[in-house]
This record gives sequence, structure tokens and C-alpha cells, in this order.
Amino acid sequence: MSTTYTGERWRMNRSAALARDNRRCQDCGAREDLHVHHIDPVRDFADSKEAHYLENLVTLCKYCHPKWEGRDGGPVLLSPSAGAHLADVVEGLVMDWVDRNWVRLSPESAFTTAVWHNSSACNNCFSRLDGRSDCSVCGTNGSATPESDSKNQVTKRARRIGDRLEEQDIAVDRPALRRAVRTLKSKPELEALDTEIYERATKIAVRRAQR
Repeated sequence: MSTTYTGERWRMNRSAALARDNRRCQDCGAREDLHVHHIDPVRDFADSKEAHYLENLVTLCKYCHPKWEGRDGGPVLLSPSAGAHLADVVEGLVMDWVDRNWVRLSPESAFTTAVWHNSSACNNCFSRLDGRSDCSVCGTNGSATPESDSKNQVTKRARRIGDRLEEQDIAVDRPALRRAVRTLKSKPELEALDTEIYERATKIAVRRAQR
């Protein structure tokens, strides 16, 4: 019972359980010294993280918690309708946070998600389109062209990639991004593969920024 659990899933679902239960002990109704209890004990799961799903959690005070340890099931939730609404709110906030921060947590997808599939960015030079169908910088219709970029061009594109990432609050090491695109462009096997160069360089630069 005194075990301290860690991990994002536990923290998020613990908060959701407290919100669902209106921050009240679901046995006696107390509002202080609250714990979050696992209805099916963690020891019954091969992976402890699997025990932290919301339906397996219930709020109890420190006095009621011991008597529910080892018992089948859990107390009937107090005010379930109000609590369920709060849980929905918390879950929505959690999912919104995940949506906004997933790229930041995944350097491998940063270029694809934040730049290449960004409808506000030109896929050729990565400038902002600002609602236009044609890019005012490179003159294309916003789509990538088959021509390979020069080393000077990839350096300019790297700066714009950095701009697009930072617009979405994604940390990026800009000097590392510039160095990476120039280094990768110098490799004969990658020289004509500009999109792969930008993707690899972005992954390197985002990962560096997360250190």
C-alpha cells in the first residue's frame, strides 16, 4: 500500500481518478489524506503499468485504504455522474497534452509531422504559406520539386525547418541542424535524397535539444 508508483500513465490516471471521485474518499467521504487504490492489485499484473488503468483505480483516505487492501472489488463510487464528468474533462486535457507534445517526445517524427505534413508550410522550401496556395519564396505551388537542393539551399532550408519546429514549440538545436544537413548532403549516397537528409538532420537536432 505504501508503494510509490512512477511513470506518466500512473500520474495521469491517478489525477483522473481523483477528479472522477471529486477528491473524496469513496468509502467514508473524507476529503483529506487521500490515496488512490488499485482495485485489482498490482501484483496480479505481469506488467505493473497495466494495473494503472482508470477503471482499476479508486480514491480512498488513508484510514479506509487499509481495509480495502486484499478485498475483491472496491467501494461503490459516490456521486458517479459528477465524477464521471470530471474524469472526462481530465482525460480530454491529458489527450490534448499528448497531442501537443508527442512530436517533442519523438524526434524521429518531428520533421514528418511538424514540417512535411504541415499544411501551413511549403514542402519545397519550408517557408510559411500564410494561407496562399503558391509559395512567395520559391514560386512553387507548395509541393516539393524533383530537383535536388544545393548545399547552400539545404542550409537555408534548415533555418526554415527550425522556424517551423519552433512555431509548434518543438525545441531544436539550430547549429546542429545546419551542420547535419551540410554533412549529410556531402555524402554521395544521400546527395540526391533531400527529404531523407532533412528528416535525419531534424531528428539529430531535436534529439540534441532534448538532452
